Amino acid sequence: MGRWDGEGSKIGSGLFSTRQERRSALATTAILELRIKPDSVDASVDILHRILEETRAFDGCLGVTVIQDASDPAHVVAVEEWESLEKDAAYRAWRAGDGAMPELAAILAGAPNLIVGEARTDI
Repeated sequence: MGRWDGEGSKIGSGLFSTRQERRSALATTAILELRIKPDSVDASVDILHRILEETRAFDGCLGVTVIQDASDPAHVVAVEEWESLEKDAAYRAWRAGDGAMPELAAILAGAPNLIVGEARTDI
């Protein structure tokens, strides 16, 4: 339900009136899927925490949510929200150079899977 103005438009109760409006306002989402070596799951918490502090502080990062698979703790997914594709690309370039994180590579069971895209409101 909601309130409507006199011209047939919905009036939101906050910055965004629906979850979809909030998602469409966030230009870029990056989903990073990691498989941690089973014997490194405990150590991965501190390593990922340090790495994601840097990610969250990087220019253009709007936030990062981490999901750990309840049935497979070695499977971790980071959902990153970025101001734009360009801000995300700048972050990836930094991570490939000065911001490299060899400690992450040491605990991974395989190559990470990365998906970067923009929210679609027409689907």
